[in-house]
Amino acid sequence: MSAAPSRPAVPADRTARARVLLNDNTLTAAAMVQLVAGVITSKLAATLLGAAGVGTYALVQAVANIVALCALGTGEALVRESGRRRSAPTPPDFGAMLRGAELAGLASLSVVAVSALVLNRPLARLLFGAGNGGRQVFLLAVAAGITFGWVTLQVNSMVAQRRVRRVSLALALGAASTPLVALIGFRAWGVAGIGRVHLIAMLASLLTTGAVVWGRTAKVTPSSSLRAAVDEIPALLRYGVPHVLGTLFTASMLLIVPMVVAARQGVDGAGFYRAAATIAAGMATLFTFELNGDFSARVAEVATDRQAFITVIGAQLRRLLLRGVAVVAALSLAAPVIVPVLYDKGFEPTTQLLPLILVGQLLGLVAMTLNIGIGARHGGGAMLLNAALGGCATVTAVAMVDSLPSVGFMFVAGQTVFLVACGVSVVLRDRGRPAHVGMATADS
Repeated sequence: MSAAPSRPAVPADRTARARVLLNDNTLTAAAMVQLVAGVITSKLAATLLGAAGVGTYALVQAVANIVALCALGTGEALVRESGRRRSAPTPPDFGAMLRGAELAGLASLSVVAVSALVLNRPLARLLFGAGNGGRQVFLLAVAAGITFGWVTLQVNSMVAQRRVRRVSLALALGAASTPLVALIGFRAWGVAGIGRVHLIAMLASLLTTGAVVWGRTAKVTPSSSLRAAVDEIPALLRYGVPHVLGTLFTASMLLIVPMVVAARQGVDGAGFYRAAATIAAGMATLFTFELNGDFSARVAEVATDRQAFITVIGAQLRRLLLRGVAVVAALSLAAPVIVPVLYDKGFEPTTQLLPLILVGQLLGLVAMTLNIGIGARHGGGAMLLNAALGGCATVTAVAMVDSLPSVGFMFVAGQTVFLVACGVSVVLRDRGRPAHVGMATADS
């Protein structure tokens, strides 16, 4: 009798899928911790500091987040470059890449720190009012942003090494400490201590992240000199800078839409929209951790292999849609209960608007999935172009209507344009591109 033909290693495939699912679930759990921690911190600010405190805290967070982006996306670029080079004949020198990312990020953040000191008085007056109190809050917000940028870079170094569960632990621990810091700081210092509270929260995150990352990051090999690290910087910046510009463009779009709604329908309309958008953004947090973490690393590793690239994208979209549709349906049905609890009984327009904003947010997440894949395969410039098209389409669509319900439909339309732009980009940019090899799904 002839021997039976060999069968594919199904158990190995199942193990790989199980590992990916476990990684995704741990990142989702970390996102839930961060989401709950954010809600608790906001509630503490509202209870202990009042409306003025909530507004100041949001402004401090905004300044810190913008400053953190000045790390130039070197962490995200590190994930992409290390993944793309894994299948190369010569293994990449991850230590040199990491040191290059750290040098570029540190140099940029140092420039930001010096600029904040030089421009302290006018920027503080513009954002926080005149006087030493405003100047102090501004500098503390900048310091918190610098700390946050460094934490993000270190977290991305773990993502690049596929240590996803350690990333989840670092993110969860950092988020969990924030409400405790806020409770103590808000009680002790009041509104005047908001800057200190946020900086201490970021330092606590730095400590917890350092404890998780310590000793787990690849070291520079003996052959990796300072020159080797510097040589890595141009490749990191070619992807990182467009990635940051795309992020800033998206953030600007989210800021401009409420302004457009306010101009067309008044401040109340903008408030109702903003409430719905905040809930939708909370939902998005459950998925963006996964997209920027394990998925980003996996798709970067297979970026040069067309078939593997399509497989990874398809699997991620199936998981996203399966869970995303369930979350959108649940939040839409629960909107009459959720909105009054989070805001007030007078927010009925938000209750009616929320389902459409949630649908638009889900379409945006699908587009973001494709755009991350495009960035891994074709570079940050392609990501930036798609983000610009989607943002402009959304703002333009919302500006065309005069009623709040129509805003929801137009938000969906704008995010649909973003999705179509990403889909067309995937198809057009892949024409004639040769296939290659390389895929890995391991975690440690």
